Amino acid sequence: MMYIYSEDLEKKLSKKINSFYVLVGKNLTLLNNNQDLIVQFAKKIGFQERIKINVSQHEDWEKIFNFYTQKTMFFKKSILIINFLISMSNTKTMKNIKKIFLMCNSDIIVIVKLNQLSQWFKINILSQTFQNNIDVVHCST
Repeated sequence: MMYIYSEDLEKKLSKKINSFYVLVGKNLTLLNNNQDLIVQFAKKIGFQERIKINVSQHEDWEKIFNFYTQKTMFFKKSILIINFLISMSNTKTMKNIKKIFLMCNSDIIVIVKLNQLSQWFKINILSQTFQNNIDVVHCST
């Protein structure tokens, strides 16, 4: 896992694209600009589809899990953008986020957009799971 600032993202992407990005901050312009930059670099290496899911209710989790399970032989490399519009404080949300991390594969780049990182998230997700495949990008001024 690597913490990087918005201004360093392009340089990092030119060297290596990871399978998982966490964009953190309250600056919507920076969040969207960094998301677009990741998408741009991903498309250069063959990621064609872009799927965006806003998580605001429990039903929205099913959209994410279905995306992972409904791959066919015609599946195109995809970029999955997950916007969290809900609080990260409940246990069910945290367990579902961990499931997303565990389902990562080389045909999907995941971009998770959050307002802030909770301490639980830092300890239980970022420090234990896919440590070398996650970039956390600070999107604040």
